Amino acid sequence: MSFFNQNRKDTVAAGDVIIVYIDFTTMLAVHVDLSAGKTAIHTKYGAIPFQSIIGHRYGTKFRCKNGYVQLLQPTPELWTKTMPFRTQILYLPDISMILMQLDLKPGSVVGESGTGSGSLSHAIARTVAPHGHLFTFDYHELRVLQFQKEINSHGLASVVTAQHSDVYKDGYGTLDGVLDAILLDLPCPWFAVPHAKKALKKSGGRLGSFSPCIEQVQRTCKELKAHGFKDIVTLECLMRPLEVKTLTMNCWIPTQAEANTDERRDNKLKTPFSQVSFPTAIVPWEVPGHSGFLTFASFYS
Repeated sequence: MSFFNQNRKDTVAAGDVIIVYIDFTTMLAVHVDLSAGKTAIHTKYGAIPFQSIIGHRYGTKFRCKNGYVQLLQPTPELWTKTMPFRTQILYLPDISMILMQLDLKPGSVVGESGTGSGSLSHAIARTVAPHGHLFTFDYHELRVLQFQKEINSHGLASVVTAQHSDVYKDGYGTLDGVLDAILLDLPCPWFAVPHAKKALKKSGGRLGSFSPCIEQVQRTCKELKAHGFKDIVTLECLMRPLEVKTLTMNCWIPTQAEANTDERRDNKLKTPFSQVSFPTAIVPWEVPGHSGFLTFASFYS
């Protein structure tokens, strides 16, 4: 098992973290640890003993007593949907925008603060692997210890370093001038901007900040501008559903003679209105689902 595509295995092995797909709304992340005392996965279709799934091929059905489930390889996307929450997490729309705006790619060296539950960390790790690195910081020691256990069991230890640190006070340690990009997911990101400036490379380093409230965005943008950051922009990712409906309207369909005269303008129509039905997409008046504002900027020396 690995979150890296190049290290994937075909079958389930002891010690793997697997995703059990039960139905469209229900998935479970399960560590197949035979030494931990837990010997089975319990689902609405029945219990699945660990011994019975070892050697089973990933991506195929596993028959249970009252139905079947799918055993899937873990990915950052599936982990985000099934992970244990230690804090509020970032979801796929914001994560994808962050990865693009920070210009992350294999080989990038990235800083993240704070780590939280590690949802974004997994996506960054896969993006920068195998030769890049993610340095992630959190002030909460227990969260850092739990995340360190997860990256070891998920096969991410070669590209992720988790540190217990308060970036407001301590900054990014010895990483001055090293990082290609930094993501700030902090209550007061403006306090970390001076430290981020020191840690970023001087030739176009990218900084991103996630904040739920517009007041946080305002103070952060003000601090970014004061420290010489350029290309400052704030975005919001919202999913806008379109409702497909069939509408019926009264339309005037003129004859050829009427189309070539002024009868329409003179309101002397001989052809009555006809009802025409057609499919269309309706845009909602309001779009709920605000998660936060994403602010991005570049630093050039």
